[in-house]
Amino acid sequence: MSREEELYTHFQECLASLNRAWAILSDLESQPLPPSLATAAINMALIEYAKPFKDSGVQQKRHSLGLPLASEEDHLLHRYLLEQRDNVLSHSTTTLENSQYYAGKDGGFRSPLMAQGAAHRLPPLSEIQSLIERVLDVFYAQLPQLEKQL
Repeated sequence: MSREEELYTHFQECLASLNRAWAILSDLESQPLPPSLATAAINMALIEYAKPFKDSGVQQKRHSLGLPLASEEDHLLHRYLLEQRDNVLSHSTTTLENSQYYAGKDGGFRSPLMAQGAAHRLPPLSEIQSLIERVLDVFYAQLPQLEKQL
């Protein structure tokens, strides 16, 4: 596979991942789910959103896309979503210093529960979905140029 073909394939996979993230969030708006399933769906949407912006590929051929937007609000939300993916979903950074501690009783026995800030806090899903739409608009505009390079 040529370098151009590899970049094009990666770009197409990034578009597919962003579209999956958008579809998950869209489905959540239209179909109420039990909280545990909604949380799992949101987590998957964040993972799909982050894929294009994280390194992928074999050791010598790393690919990732940059955020193609100029708005400071978009950059802040983008960085926050990637931090949530990295620190909450992919790698647990829970430590005793940044955790909340709950000691409940079950049948007279104390059961400690350590939770990282409980649930991660996200902006309204519509804001995340709008960010994805703006990113997709820019990336789809770049697609014809990549296709010409093949």
